[in-house]
Order: sequence, then C-alpha cells, then structure tokens
Amino acid sequence: MLLELEILDGVRKGQKIKLNSNLDTTDKIPYVLETEAIIFKLSLDQEVSGAKLVVGNTEINLLPTLGIKNEYIANPNRTERGGYESLFFNYLGIAIFYVQLEGEAISSFEEVGQIEVLARKASVEQVQSMINFIMTSEEDDLLSMKGPTNRSAVLEKKEGEKPQKLIEQLEENLRLLKLQLPYILNAPLSALSSKLQVRPGSPGVDTSDQGMAWLTENLSVLQPADAPDSATLEYQGEFYIAEEIQTSVVYENKDIYENRILHGYIDNLLRFTNKLLLGYDKARASTSLNHYEGYVSFFSAMSQWIKEKNSVHIKRVQNIQHEIRVIQKMLSQKIPIREIDLSLPRFTPKVRANRQYTILFRSIHDWYQGGYINWGNQKLLLAISNIPKLFELYSVLLTKKWCSLNCSEIIHDQNFFWRGYINGHSVKLHYEPEFWMSGHVKVTGDIVNTHNHNLHASVNDEKGKRRFHRYAKRSPDIVLEIEKKDGELLLVVLDAKYTTQKLAFERDLPMCIVKYVHGLGSWRNQHLVKAMIIVFPHKKGEYHDFHASPFDVNGITPQFPLLGVQGLNLSETSTDQNEYIHNLLSTIFRLIDE
Repeated sequence: MLLELEILDGVRKGQKIKLNSNLDTTDKIPYVLETEAIIFKLSLDQEVSGAKLVVGNTEINLLPTLGIKNEYIANPNRTERGGYESLFFNYLGIAIFYVQLEGEAISSFEEVGQIEVLARKASVEQVQSMINFIMTSEEDDLLSMKGPTNRSAVLEKKEGEKPQKLIEQLEENLRLLKLQLPYILNAPLSALSSKLQVRPGSPGVDTSDQGMAWLTENLSVLQPADAPDSATLEYQGEFYIAEEIQTSVVYENKDIYENRILHGYIDNLLRFTNKLLLGYDKARASTSLNHYEGYVSFFSAMSQWIKEKNSVHIKRVQNIQHEIRVIQKMLSQKIPIREIDLSLPRFTPKVRANRQYTILFRSIHDWYQGGYINWGNQKLLLAISNIPKLFELYSVLLTKKWCSLNCSEIIHDQNFFWRGYINGHSVKLHYEPEFWMSGHVKVTGDIVNTHNHNLHASVNDEKGKRRFHRYAKRSPDIVLEIEKKDGELLLVVLDAKYTTQKLAFERDLPMCIVKYVHGLGSWRNQHLVKAMIIVFPHKKGEYHDFHASPFDVNGITPQFPLLGVQGLNLSETSTDQNEYIHNLLSTIFRLIDE
C-alpha cells in the first residue's frame, strides 16, 4: 500500500511525498504547509469496492483513477475564488493517515504514514492561551496521554501536587524556617551527656576505674609528688602526681534526635529542589528538523512556550535552593550532629515544651505527608503533537470546571475524568470514552455503538452476532453521562473541532449527529443522546442552533436532541473562558430537568 501526496499550489507546487506503512518511522517525517492544497493517490495490490482516507476527524473518499488499475485518487475542492481548498488550513502538528478499505474479500483499517504540518506564525499565536490555561489549571489530577489522535489516547490518573503549588509550599516552609531558626540557634535543645576526656591532673579530679586503667597504659604522665596532698596516687610508699588524666566530663549534647530531625528536614528540602529542577529540565518538547520560512513547527513552538513558562518557576526554585544552603551551613556550625534523621518526626516531650521546635515539627510533619510532584500538566502537554488534540484537552478542562462549579457533591473516582452530583442527578464526565459495537467482546456498561457503517455490515448483521474488530467503536471527545433520580440514563455529547465556524456547522455537526445521536444506543433509553454540541474556536463565542426558532435551545419550544455549534474564545482570562460553554451547559441541564 502506497499513499502519494502531490502539492498543487504555492512555491512547492509539483513536489510529491510518498507514505508507506512499511517505511521506517525513525526517519525524518516529511512535512507540508497548512496553506498547501494536496492531491492524494492510493496504490493497492488488489481491487476494492471502496477506499477512504481518514486523517484526524476528516474522512476523504477515494475514487478509482481512470485507466489505472488499483489506483484511487482524491482531488481538493475548489474555493469560491477558483483556487483549491487546503485540507490542513488552521492545523499544526503531526497528522496521521489511516486507510479504510472495503471489498468482497477485504475489510481493513490501517495506518499508512504520517506527516508534519507547519503553520503560519499567526496560527501559532492563536493557541498560546490554551497552553497557558492548561499549565495554570487548578486541576490536580490532569492526565497523561499518548498518541496524537483519539484512536490511541489513554488516560492515567496521577497523585501528588502540581510543581507550582509545591514551590509555593517550599516558599512558605522557608519563611517559617527563617522566622523560627534564630531562636533555635541561640538556644538549641540539648541533653546532659558525659564523655571521657584527658584533662590536666590535680588532686581535685575524680579518678575513676577507667581513669586508673588509662594511667596504667600511660605511666609517662606520672611524676613524683612533693606532698601527699597534691598526689594522685601512692605506690609502695611513694607519692605520684599525674600531669594528665582521663576523666568523665558532663556537657550539653546537641547531637540529639530533635536536632537530627531538623538537619534531615533541611536536607530533604534541598533534595526536593533538585528534583524540581531536574523535572523542569526534562520538560522539553520533541524537536523537529522541518522548517520553512514564515512557518513554524508545532514542536518548536511548544518547546519555546513551555521553556518561557518554566523559566519563571526555575528561577524561584534556584532562589529557594540558595537560601536553604545558607540555612544548612548555619545549622551545621551552630548545631553539629553526626548523622541526619529523615523519618517522620515524633513530638517528644522536649519538642512539646519548646514553642519554636513545635512550630517547625508541625511544618515538617505536614511536608513529609505530601511533597510528591505531579508532572501531569507538563507530561500531558509534551505528549500532544497537534493543535486539534490541544483544543480537545482545553475543551474538556473547561467542561470539568463547569461541573465542579455547579455540583452539589464531588465523588473521587479514578475511572472517570470527573464524577459527582449536579441538580440532584448522578453525572460522570468521560474524556474520549470507547463505546463498542453491540455484540463486541469489549462491550462494558449500558452504552453501545449501534451504527452499521456500510451495507456489507447491515447485510451480515444478525441477532447475537459476536464482533471482534478493533475499530468497531465510537469515541466522542467529551461525554456527560447523566443518570436522573428516576434511573433514566441520558448523554450530553460534546465534540471539539479545531476548525472554522462554517465547517463546524455544515460538515462536522451533521457527521456527529449520525455518529453519536443515531450511532449510540442503550437498552435503558431509546432516546439516549439529549444534546450533541460541536465546540470550536471563535473570538466572539457565538452559538448556532440546528433547529430553527422557536425550536432552538433558547426558543419557546426547544427540540430534543439539542443540536448546535458553540464557539470558544481562546482567552487567558477565566471569565472569557467560562462564559460561553458554561452558559450553554447550564441551559442544557435546565432543559433536561423541565
């Protein structure tokens, strides 16, 4: 199988790119520009009745080439001005091509290759706010994913805190240390201890058995005494005085448990700052070898954005690290110990009796109980390889934010992106769920894909049929699964399309109505999907309804299922981000309750 892309316009007109599923994917990925129109030619080893090219959410029908056996072709549409439409206009990143074949002896769906789409700088700047929103999101359970398309995306929950939040905790811990440490350095906790010490000999020094044993091994320190009163010992009638003698000395020992805990805490903070710096150093996007004047690679842009955002945090960590080293040096000089203690601190009687130690031990205890870094935001962004996937994530985070703001209860469940109660109904938020074909071996739950996608599938369908095909599923971007108080099961489906308003309404909405409104079903409800909304980027955040007034979502008699397209303003301010999608979701839930 060979897929050939031929550029039809621009400076690179006539250039061809050949993709083959057998080629080594470690080679440099070929590229196209977002403004270039392309002809697709597919060469096969056998004749098929139908061939379709799938890239992202776009399906392109390939027609047989006249006079050439087993070759199929797709030409771009003409624009109103007579030019050619660009398939990748407003796209940036990796595009993976799949080929779907249908025939008497074949039915397959497989990847044939991938290309990188370079975009104009203006297109790149339009999505920077999405990066900022995701990186500064207050969600603590952002998920890591793999793959640039929804065909391979998976979710994995992570525990811990975002690095930015932990940096704030570090700064607070450091502030507390600097406030309490001067008191501790001036009057540290200690314990009375004794140790053997060689001291100048005199009659007043108590000579223990250990001291006498030491003298027998060091006889050279004994000198004849002038008088018995000054003698240290008497031997065979002669009196001797010891110039030096080993004796037990009582002193205040600072090398105790409480101080070892303090040293261990400082060491822990220092190690933690090193972990943060190492994590930020690893947070670098993949690089691209492709470049073209006036156009930008997604990976280069992503790497630069993440670097700029992280540089501020790196500087803060470096400042914290410097101050910790200064404290560590002071502590070592004033309160020397033999070894540190990194265990969870115990509130000993000495600690409870000392206000400064109590304050710090409480802070240490809280820090040790947490202090795990969750790099979910960073890893998630680094795993994304194109703008449509970035827009999907942006949209689901906005939806999750609405759920959190409008719920009466949140249920922590790792099986869902969000779960809780809204308006008294049980609501589960899914991100790219997989609804398998009825009768498929992977079917779980009450929702299935009911769509026979071609005549062959319908002809061969039968009661109780078992299905095994790996692509016999539907996977909408965002699904709100609602179970009402009376047990009725409903779905609100949102599909994120990084496209124009016109294509969202005229191309994507009809396609998704077939795929999800008619293509998803359940034995629990014959009218499962109550709303199907396309979300797309739009400066004004406009909403356009499938149903004419007064049957639209804001009309007197809104018709179910609710169908329309909702624009999202890619603004960095939370008010602008929330307003459009939040108002629409609130209206949908109100109408469901009526």
